[in-house]
Amino acid sequence: MVPEVVDGKHVLILWAPGGPTRPYKAKLGLGKDCKDWAYFIRKGSSTVRAKGADETELLSLAATVPFDDRINQRATLDDLSRELVVGFLKEVGSPLAGPARKLAMADLGRQMNIVEGPKEAVFPKNVGLLFFNP
Repeated sequence: MVPEVVDGKHVLILWAPGGPTRPYKAKLGLGKDCKDWAYFIRKGSSTVRAKGADETELLSLAATVPFDDRINQRATLDDLSRELVVGFLKEVGSPLAGPARKLAMADLGRQMNIVEGPKEAVFPKNVGLLFFNP
């Protein structure tokens, strides 16, 4: 979660990356009495509750990890360009742009969710290679 100010309003940004345990459910309300959960999907620029055929399709896709979220064991962290990463972070106004040059690539990649794996065997995800490999 990241608090931000957008157009003068305070918002809380939540990241829900895809992964092997998808799909994810969210509570239908914020009150402590709310006990109901549901799946949500993106339709265009909107987030809507998945119902009927959309929910069925969502559940059928649960057995596969999307291509961009898969680690690529034929690549190394050296295949990620720090220059491209820093340029992107600056372009989008990320507060990570400043420390990005000094962080270890594994740490930077974990914060951006473009690498994965245990400390001794960190590999880039395909999304990292698609965006940040020259």
